[in-house]
Amino acid sequence: MSNKIKYSYFSLIEILIALIIITMAMATIVAVTGASFQQSVSNSTTQDSTLLIMSVKEKTALMTIAEINTWLGGNEITLSNANGNGPIRGDGSTYNEYSTYSQTIKMEYLDPNNLTTTTVTPSKAIELTVKIIQSSVITKESTWVIFE
Repeated sequence: MSNKIKYSYFSLIEILIALIIITMAMATIVAVTGASFQQSVSNSTTQDSTLLIMSVKEKTALMTIAEINTWLGGNEITLSNANGNGPIRGDGSTYNEYSTYSQTIKMEYLDPNNLTTTTVTPSKAIELTVKIIQSSVITKESTWVIFE
């Protein structure tokens, strides 16, 4: 009686099917990782933009309309590192860590009797619009009304 051990091997077709399944799984993992990275970058930009808008709100919270008008030098100002006065903090100092961003702040006088109508005549109500721009793209915009 012969004690031969019978070996069984995978066929070529079985190996190819296994490789296809593994390749598809790896491609799915790479796609999900890429999408997750893109979402993370987008969330970071949104957080940074929100912080920069809140900084303007903080700066203007205790200012009178006349002081805001003087600060803006009329009705609009752009704060960026390109023109030497980068994005501001609530205390008025510059955010050096946000050098790729700029803040555009626009003030319009509002008719106190109809807040949907702008006017060139100074009034006791203004609308401030802040746009946060990164690489020539508006990442966030916010508008609010200030009464005196």
